[in-house]
Amino acid sequence: MNAKATKPNSDTVQTTPAAESDAGVTYWLLKEGKCKKLGKNAEGGITYQVLADADRQQLYIAITGNESGGYFSRERVPIDKIAACLNALPPDKPFPSKALRDTFIGRSSNNSGFAMAVLRNEGLSSLRKF
Repeated sequence: MNAKATKPNSDTVQTTPAAESDAGVTYWLLKEGKCKKLGKNAEGGITYQVLADADRQQLYIAITGNESGGYFSRERVPIDKIAACLNALPPDKPFPSKALRDTFIGRSSNNSGFAMAVLRNEGLSSLRKF
């Protein structure tokens, strides 16, 4: 599924939905970024977007590209869903990126690792509530 973005004005982006239930939803494009992958033998980087809903009440991340190939889901994942997933883990233990697997609808094995790379790049890898 390819998410296509058009810019109605300089502040908003209308994206083609990854799922039918998203049809017609407008998102604010807050940031487009690029980061390195986390794997020690990984090559290239990934590109991503940080988005907000039209009311600016919910944040999302979306992986938009992979420089070296490989599958991933282009869906917009709510930051709250990621935080809930991380909060379910023991707070004093390190966790693997696969802990984020349930935050995606798509089942690519790269999704959770790429999402963790984005969170780390944005300084959000510790979204846990203490």
